[in-house]
Amino acid sequence: MASQAVKLDIYDPTLESSSLVNLLNLNFNNVSNVGVVSYNTKIDASEFTAAVRSFSLAKFAGGVPTTLEVYLTHNSNISNTQANFYQGSPDFVCYVAPTDPGDANSQKTWWVRARYLDSKFTENDGTIRADRYTIKLQLLVYKKLITKAISQTQSTNLNGTAGTSNTYSVPKPSGF
Repeated sequence: MASQAVKLDIYDPTLESSSLVNLLNLNFNNVSNVGVVSYNTKIDASEFTAAVRSFSLAKFAGGVPTTLEVYLTHNSNISNTQANFYQGSPDFVCYVAPTDPGDANSQKTWWVRARYLDSKFTENDGTIRADRYTIKLQLLVYKKLITKAISQTQSTNLNGTAGTSNTYSVPKPSGF
């Protein structure tokens, strides 16, 4: 691998506790119907970059419901002409925060959220109960050794279109 000193370094994975790219499976069992609000993975943010690769939801302690709905808690005035369920925005993300939320100067680690904004999980009848759920996340965790932060911003004006025309393409960032 090329180093900062513009020379070739040997990477020996046997000396590491993790590889350059890691797949990490997180299973959260017995989760309330609001999902996971903040969970500290304890992965050091100064050494790794993390992202959610995939997620799944199921009813805890057994079978997957025939349908699993997400109820938007702000929709309390449902009329007969509206659908019963409104799904909030998915919020299945990794983010960096201090290990000790009360101490902004504490070590930064990767945290995860696994929920829908302003929503609760429910089974197919729409009744919000105190049921428990299983949320499975798969994280991609990269050594910072192989990641690069690109500080360029690429913008384009779509002029009110859906962006399907090749006329309106975001320019390729330099270096790619």
